Amino acid sequence: MIGPEINHRNVDLFHLILNGTTDFVTGSGSIFQAWLEPQSDRTQAAIDVTGDNEHFAFHSDQLPALLELTSSVDVERATTCFIQWLRANGDDYTPSEDECDEMVSEFVQFGDSIRAAISKSQGLIWISS
Repeated sequence: MIGPEINHRNVDLFHLILNGTTDFVTGSGSIFQAWLEPQSDRTQAAIDVTGDNEHFAFHSDQLPALLELTSSVDVERATTCFIQWLRANGDDYTPSEDECDEMVSEFVQFGDSIRAAISKSQGLIWISS
């Protein structure tokens, strides 16, 4: 079991932080949009493991690009994106540096797990809880 803890309330935030955009992307950056994108318009690269649009997998060859994306997440990017996401949702709250540090730590932990999977030539399965 690895982090970050993602749920349906924040996948759009994590997509924004990972990719720096709210636009849908292709390739490994699409990991969080798997829950956001309508089935009929799929551009995301994840494999729908159970067919219910809840649990996804990535092949091992997709992980290096995902690792590169997670490695680009820093406090400045997390803060900027979190504020953008809050404003887009009508919230004027400004997150603290500690809150943004925590999100960056989750991406670092996620990156460490991806790095370990890459070293073993493994893929990634994402089971939402």
